[in-house]
Amino acid sequence: ALESGAPMIIDVGTQRVVCVYQAPKSSGEVCSIATANDRMFATGHITGEVLVWSYVFHASDDRHGEGDRLRAVGFKDDVVQEEFYCDRPIAVVPRIAGRVTAMAFQFEKLAVTSKSGCLYVISVHRDSDHETDASNSVGGVSRAVDYGEALCVSWRGPSVVVTGGEDDLVWIHLVSSDPVERRELKGHNCFVTGLLILKGRSESPEFRDMISCGLDGRLILWLQNKRKEILHEEGESFYGLEGRGAAVYTIGVDGSGKWSLNRYVIDPDIWSN
Repeated sequence: ALESGAPMIIDVGTQRVVCVYQAPKSSGEVCSIATANDRMFATGHITGEVLVWSYVFHASDDRHGEGDRLRAVGFKDDVVQEEFYCDRPIAVVPRIAGRVTAMAFQFEKLAVTSKSGCLYVISVHRDSDHETDASNSVGGVSRAVDYGEALCVSWRGPSVVVTGGEDDLVWIHLVSSDPVERRELKGHNCFVTGLLILKGRSESPEFRDMISCGLDGRLILWLQNKRKEILHEEGESFYGLEGRGAAVYTIGVDGSGKWSLNRYVIDPDIWSN
């Protein structure tokens, strides 16, 4: 996404901008992006606005008198770009309190955290005519963290949301309850910056094993039986993580101040102990 608030889709295979979305000028800079499936994605903005967009677009651009084409940074000059412009989002969620810091989809439910430290759960429904309704759908509001900003969010099950942030804690939220029930997991001694839910590592559809990372350099595996394993705990400050199979990738800053990308493979014996 761009600072102007306009997200775009890029085909890295052909190095072509496929679609450019035109966000309302009042939305401001994009702070977070969440993908749902092959139908839609959401952008969270500095103004607290959340916009939902459709992946549906035409293969060709039939505009006239378009002027200069948008170029992505690093693209070769000889690459042909015939981008399609999408004028408006398919849904606009009422503004939340403060800048959007993180988002995550669970089917047609969107969890959103804010600079104010709140967690919002938004229902985004699409009918057979591809109409989307997200108006007045903000519900299940609770504190994502005890103080400071919420920095990361993920779904641990159909009605369970996990958050982390500047209070150094991992929080489990049962968003199906009213009011939202939550409990804390202690293990970090600095900001929690990333969460990864381990799919397929659970006998329960509600609670799955997960991994968290933080600025303290800790990479912690949280198991369903409330046992935790510290996979890494010194030398780096982690800013995020992703999972691919049995491997976990982290991005962080090492002791010399250089950015680093690391790969960790989880020992399968951890689950058999």
